[in-house]
Amino acid sequence: MLKGYMNGIEAAEIISKKLKIPVIFLSDLNDDETFLSAVDTNPYAFIPKPFEPEQIEKALNTALKEIK
Repeated sequence: MLKGYMNGIEAAEIISKKLKIPVIFLSDLNDDETFLSAVDTNPYAFIPKPFEPEQIEKALNTALKEIK
């Protein structure tokens, strides 16, 4: 959880759209509402906790291929 007035989804939207930096969500908030809100930001991946290291590796590889 982020401190302050902005949540992670709002921060990701700014990072993705304004700064053009790929976003990968890693979250223990796995409810449908959170997931659908996160997907609206067009992330490269949404990885629920608990996770396997391979999930992170695959998401990073996908994101890096897209930004080349």
